[in-house]
Amino acid sequence: MSNAPLDPGFEFELRGGLKIGVLVPELGLGMRWNWANVDKIAQGFPDVNRPEVYAGENLQGMWFSMGLRVEPTMKTDKIQPYISGAFDMMLWGTSFDTTEFCGFWTCSTVRNYEFAPGFSGRVGFRFTPKPFIGIDLGAKVGMSFPGWAFQDTQSYITPYAGFTFIMGAGRK
Repeated sequence: MSNAPLDPGFEFELRGGLKIGVLVPELGLGMRWNWANVDKIAQGFPDVNRPEVYAGENLQGMWFSMGLRVEPTMKTDKIQPYISGAFDMMLWGTSFDTTEFCGFWTCSTVRNYEFAPGFSGRVGFRFTPKPFIGIDLGAKVGMSFPGWAFQDTQSYITPYAGFTFIMGAGRK
């Protein structure tokens, strides 16, 4: 959805929440990887002299999020639709932006990360084949405000699938 010269990637996220009626306050931690698309760099960024040097490079994002999920009351406990929104505190870093860090005995190379705030939202369904296990399917829409990695606000949409472990007395 943006002009970022990236190929599709993948992400992992761990979210937890406490269901209070139809509301579920959530906390989440996640990480994503997207690889640079040399053709998109050459076409969209003519100031880059040698786009081929970015072949195999990647953009990595890490985030902590705080949000709220709404799960309406349903007549069945086998399917649960939901919608959610979250504020994301993101760290972005590229594989070619590194710093060498040296201790007394050894040196290592570490990736530089820069902060950029953002928002994300999800709409999906949870299928519950067992009382304590759910399978989530849906779409996530997100945005990141400008930071080191981006000059403009970037937005994205990703499909997702996940597992939900339902704990507690009111497992629904």
